[in-house]
Amino acid sequence: MKEKVLSWLDRLEDRTDLHLLIPPYQTIVSIESDEEKINFILAKDKCEKVESETEPDVSVRGNAQSIQKLLAGTEMLQTLFKQREISIKGTYRTVLLLESLCWLNKS
Repeated sequence: MKEKVLSWLDRLEDRTDLHLLIPPYQTIVSIESDEEKINFILAKDKCEKVESETEPDVSVRGNAQSIQKLLAGTEMLQTLFKQREISIKGTYRTVLLLESLCWLNKS
């Protein structure tokens, strides 16, 4: 899963058109599967993995297959949530931001 997240971040970094959606302040995102947990920062000037265990602004938890569907853009975040394949914790605005970025940053 780590490789999928890093690949997604690389694609997002290359998509300058999507940078317009990212707020000027940094948003910490945590994605957790059964095997591992990855935190990364979304900001105007950088999108990168971080090692710190700070409190995330939005947290997504699910099995590796559901996380892969989300990052590939084949399933929307809200759809996976309604199907109870993932759980989401965060404000509506940050969840909507993550959903939009995942959908528009398809692989």
